Amino acid sequence: MKFHEALAVLATQDKEKGIYVYTRSDLRLLFADDSKPAFDSSLKNLVSKGLLVREVTNVYTYAHAVTPKTHCRELIAQALRPEAFNYVSMASAMALYDNDSPHITLPLEVMTTGRRGRFETSRGPIEFTHSHRELSQLIKDTKSITGHPLRYARKAVAERDIRRAGRRELAENENIT
Repeated sequence: MKFHEALAVLATQDKEKGIYVYTRSDLRLLFADDSKPAFDSSLKNLVSKGLLVREVTNVYTYAHAVTPKTHCRELIAQALRPEAFNYVSMASAMALYDNDSPHITLPLEVMTTGRRGRFETSRGPIEFTHSHRELSQLIKDTKSITGHPLRYARKAVAERDIRRAGRRELAENENIT
């Protein structure tokens, strides 16, 4: 893929579909005509020229997107665990319920049915904590919020997740017993 061709495809995806976060597999589907070596070389070139930002291994964002990037970390989290049920919880969800909350929600804290892990992105860290709960219960314990790609834990569930994850210092700051 040539730079100007990639720019046209990515700009169209952004403007027409609002897509600006891609996995490597997504990009491979967009540029399926390229051989694997040509694709690998082009991808490296697109990152070095600043058209794509490598957020973490195999997840990229379109640097010139016009789509508002207000929930970009949630989209990146979704791309990192596409097969899992993911929802925002703990301090990240509590910030939604408590505007006077004293804590800073620097990692985006995501509960997942997938693997746990922490990822540093250009937009800030994302931390996954594994949940063993049943999917039907997770759906009841969370809610969709307009404009957010991930579901959010209800307040009582976010508090419970803080206790279960052993975040004592956060629980004490929030007066969660």
